[in-house]
Amino acid sequence: MAEPLAGNDIMARWRDLRLRSLAAAVLAPVSLLVAWLGGVWFEFAAMLLGLVMALEWCRMVFRDDRGQILIHAASAALAAPVSLRLGPDFALALVCLFWAVSLGRLWSSGDQLSVWRILGIPYVSLPPLSLVVLRADEGLGLTAIVFIFAVVWAADSAAYFAGRALGGPRLAPSVSPNKTWAGLGGAVLAATLAGLVVAVLSGLAWLPMALLSVLLALSEQAGDLFESAAKRACDIKDTGSLIPGHGGVLDRVDGLIAAVSIAALLGAWRGGFDQPAAGLLIW
Repeated sequence: MAEPLAGNDIMARWRDLRLRSLAAAVLAPVSLLVAWLGGVWFEFAAMLLGLVMALEWCRMVFRDDRGQILIHAASAALAAPVSLRLGPDFALALVCLFWAVSLGRLWSSGDQLSVWRILGIPYVSLPPLSLVVLRADEGLGLTAIVFIFAVVWAADSAAYFAGRALGGPRLAPSVSPNKTWAGLGGAVLAATLAGLVVAVLSGLAWLPMALLSVLLALSEQAGDLFESAAKRACDIKDTGSLIPGHGGVLDRVDGLIAAVSIAALLGAWRGGFDQPAAGLLIW
């Protein structure tokens, strides 16, 4: 039986709650507003997200390699506008080109290869591309983005509260000591409820949306663990200090970028590039 926590231990466990809440109170409405506006506003937001992600990733993984910083930044920032003007297939081809250039530079430089250096280009380029591809679906684009936001935010918040309140066995102690199985369970449950709310309000089939919510919640948690593993391998605590209570942008969106990438892949597989949001939501 676990011993009761002392007052100082309880305070330490929740010491970042205020900053996290303030950051969420600002970022969530702004994200929803930009999603609602769509068009050039959403495109610019996706480009900015990709650019900041690339800079933080390269600062963590490549340190002072300006060539890799330029390659990653260009790939992440250009994927969204190229997709909207020439099509997602051209954008994917461009990302593959930048990926080949990055890998060629790695190979020729003789630097030590690692999964973090190899996967950098798709990691920072596919999420902004996925966001604009889904939002560009004129029929259900906004609904798809709101659905993904709701599921990811619910999963992230519930994992935090359930993990801190319930504790228990660690999910992946060698990667992220603060992650617990209780947090994962809370994430899946809350994400499912959030997905069902969006489904009911949007007139979507509730059972497929519930199952989809579970998939995206698990993707969100996996994305969080992936970024934690990268930070541990690079021996850093946060990818930046831009967002109070969270660290860098990557620290805040690590789950979102995994979930939206899976969502876009599933939507494009079922609905094609013309109707990826419909392919994601209509079952």
